[in-house]
Amino acid sequence: MAYIDNGVEEQSALKDRYLTFPLNEDMFAIDIKYVVEIISVQPMTKVPNAPDFLEGVINLRGKPVPVVNVRKKFGLERAEYTLKTSIIILDYNDMSVGLVVDAVNDVVKVNEEQMTVYKDTDGNKYIKSITKINEGVILFIDCEKLLSV
Repeated sequence: MAYIDNGVEEQSALKDRYLTFPLNEDMFAIDIKYVVEIISVQPMTKVPNAPDFLEGVINLRGKPVPVVNVRKKFGLERAEYTLKTSIIILDYNDMSVGLVVDAVNDVVKVNEEQMTVYKDTDGNKYIKSITKINEGVILFIDCEKLLSV
């Protein structure tokens, strides 16, 4: 009987997969390996003297999770929440963080050869690469840089 390491198998299944979401007219993607779950917007507790992009903290099954508004983090105007507005719960460096996004689209498979490295020429340090899919362009977020503050 062969032994299969589920950790390796799971990593292989997640390799080159990205969760996509729109902001304004642009499409963004984040590596699925960081995504724990997607939830609807919940009541948040405001944090005094927090940066403008920190919407607040939610209670997720008894665990406090800070929630970052991606629009504000990217310097975009804040949009009103709709039924499609979602919070993507990420696990990064053993810490949970929520990202408020306009909506969640789907998971796409894109390998590194299909991506073009995005040079930081205009001060946008959160985008690591871009690629063309169908008729559009997807901007891939550098999760480590986005959550490093």
